[in-house]
Amino acid sequence: MRQAGRGSAPVRALAHTPTWLSAALMALLLAVALPTRPAAAHGGGTPRLANQPAGPYRLYAWTQPEPMRAGEVHLTIAVTQATDNAVQSEPTETPITDATVVVTLTPLDGSSAPLTTQATLQSSLGNIYYETDAILPSAGDWRVSLAVQGREGNGQGEFTMSAAAPRQANWTLIAIGGILLLG
Repeated sequence: MRQAGRGSAPVRALAHTPTWLSAALMALLLAVALPTRPAAAHGGGTPRLANQPAGPYRLYAWTQPEPMRAGEVHLTIAVTQATDNAVQSEPTETPITDATVVVTLTPLDGSSAPLTTQATLQSSLGNIYYETDAILPSAGDWRVSLAVQGREGNGQGEFTMSAAAPRQANWTLIAIGGILLLG
């Protein structure tokens, strides 16, 4: 019977296990420690407005990421108009797809100038959602104003939100992972 020596397969396999384990641990640490980017497409988000009257329109708005942080933010807006429906006793809403939607983000503490961006209709989202991205330069409370201009007239809506400090890489966790990888 042959004894397991230096060159046997089981011993070589065991010798490589710590490297695999270290690599997996490092990948996990990096995934947890590094900042993530917010999603860039409508797939949810935090509801900020729901069926808010805005002149002749109704506004709906969602924001990402959650929790809200300084840095890149994504806003999704739906503009609708109530229409009477003789078949149903309640009015229905028709999406408005030919409006101009301007978003203004203003820090409530006056720490920076207001940011203004125009939301654009997204054809990949069934032509009913307007979207825009902005960069919040600082943490704090922000007022988000939505101005809608369309065939039926103008409307405005707003909400406030709090943004936490930007997410930072956890360098201590990364250093520990690096030591384990090298060790």
